[in-house]
Amino acid sequence: MNYRRISIKTRKTISDGNLCFFQEEDTCFAMKRFYYIYDVPAEVKRGGHAHKQLRQLLFVPYGKVRIELDDGFEKKLKY
Repeated sequence: MNYRRISIKTRKTISDGNLCFFQEEDTCFAMKRFYYIYDVPAEVKRGGHAHKQLRQLLFVPYGKVRIELDDGFEKKLKY
């Protein structure tokens, strides 16, 4: 199972707040779509489906998620 963690870069400024970002070059694939999900109640499970060939980037700006990776041969839980 192939996955890795990407660190988000932060540029701090004195009076304008902080700017955090990542770029396509930080990933190991070309990004074609970016979408986000929010206001999901804590007890709700999302996903539950499979993709035969897909590379995804999961961005969690706040809160926490529990991720179950399953490639049909091996399962891993990530928090």
